[in-house]
Amino acid sequence: MLDTGLRAAEFVSLRAGAVNRRSGLATVMGKGGKQRTIRVGSEARSAIARVLGLRGVVANGDPLWMCYDIRGAEQGPLSTHGLWMPSLAVFCLSRLTAICRRIARFCAALLARTRH
Repeated sequence: MLDTGLRAAEFVSLRAGAVNRRSGLATVMGKGGKQRTIRVGSEARSAIARVLGLRGVVANGDPLWMCYDIRGAEQGPLSTHGLWMPSLAVFCLSRLTAICRRIARFCAALLARTRH
């Protein structure tokens, strides 16, 4: 999803059904409450489909990204704070698809830079 140009808040606010699986277009609420349309690549759309498949039944409008505890149990919607937590990076590295692994490496690198 890095190639979409989404801000962190836009990324975590994505809802199931927000990304059109055929066209790859999604409408997101940006800064200042402005709507914008983004294009999501086919690789990211495939990753989203796999994530939703892992979660089971997900209704349109439900949060797309969820937080998980160390046992893998859902803890609620992902927040911008949770996006940057090292535990999420570890979870993504061990449990999700290649695209999520890239996001986790990027987040871990950012976290490492901010701690030094």
